[in-house]
Amino acid sequence: YETADVCLTEGKDYSHITYRADVADLPVPDASYDLVRCSQTLEHMRDPDVALAELRRVLRPGGEAWLTAPFFYEEHEKPWDFWRFSRYGWAELAQRADLVVWLDLPRHVVMRQVVARTVRRRRHRDRRRGRRRRPGPVRPGTRRQRR
Repeated sequence: YETADVCLTEGKDYSHITYRADVADLPVPDASYDLVRCSQTLEHMRDPDVALAELRRVLRPGGEAWLTAPFFYEEHEKPWDFWRFSRYGWAELAQRADLVVWLDLPRHVVMRQVVARTVRRRRHRDRRRGRRRRPGPVRPGTRRQRR
């Protein structure tokens, strides 16, 4: 478990941070992680496309990015609060970063959660290991039916 933060807010304890770095320029090699969790960060990035491209760079093929950002929420961490993302905004950002949105969990109006995956032929590997295929991506504006 490693963490990264730009560490700009005065009064916060950053002693637990592994890397003091901008999410758009992480000091780690390509394809370092199977999972990246980016929570309440992208709304603070001047260019979220660059940040998502960097998260994509550090993900291994088939890796997942768990992303959250506010949708309807008051300004916070001023003056570093720039964006809000709808489900369509998430889909557009993911497409630009060569990620596939696999799940969109609108917990409530305040925050959206997205699980995005790198594109890979994972199905073949899973079949060899006897695993069932996971459901495919959800297109914006549709919902997966519960069984």
